[in-house]
Amino acid sequence: MDLARLRVFQAVADEGSFSRAARTLFLSQPAVTQHIQALEAELGVPLFDRLGRRISPTAAGLTLAQHVPEIMGLVRAAEVAVREAGGEASRTLRLGVSETLATYVLPPLLRDLQKRMPSIELRLRVGDSADLLLDLLNNTVELAFWLREAAHPQLAQIEVNSEPLVWVVPPDDPLAHAPSLAPGAFAGRQLLFCGRATRPRAVSCRRCSNARERFRRTCSRWTTSRPSSAPSKLVSG
Repeated sequence: MDLARLRVFQAVADEGSFSRAARTLFLSQPAVTQHIQALEAELGVPLFDRLGRRISPTAAGLTLAQHVPEIMGLVRAAEVAVREAGGEASRTLRLGVSETLATYVLPPLLRDLQKRMPSIELRLRVGDSADLLLDLLNNTVELAFWLREAAHPQLAQIEVNSEPLVWVVPPDDPLAHAPSLAPGAFAGRQLLFCGRATRPRAVSCRRCSNARERFRRTCSRWTTSRPSSAPSKLVSG
């Protein structure tokens, strides 16, 4: 059995979702589906029952899920033993990262890290900041990157990057040529913005908290899009 397919299977079994497994593995959802279909064809049995958008492992899938951790553990042990025999010790870094950073920021950094430190085995966990905070406190991850303050006495926080949070309008919009914008400039407009629980939205709402009531009514009608970039935080337990 192909190890890459087993890793994908394990991610799908752990996440309970093809789409979440795809995000965890930095793969497209069709690629995850192809891996699972190829593994099912190789074994000759279905591994998951598809119930609309929900999936659940079959009896064969549950059986395989019991063996995959042991298989992967043996593979990792063999890799470590071979590297140590060759004089190169393997190290593991358990890293947590928010979905926005995992999608838009992390991939080129991981490629650079792999080139500079090929002996490091990186284990990624993608989640929201609340989950990553618990992961740090529970020692599930050693470092985490996210877009929020981490006011906790057991954690050390370092700001590693900051990017401007900007409004985007069409080039022919009157606001495109304004030297500066007050919150009231957006009153009465429909705004496309990120979700309520995201850091960029929280920052914008806080900065506009003293705006007039008309703008606050507009703020309540913001619709959801992908979150923008904001100051990135590196937090360690």
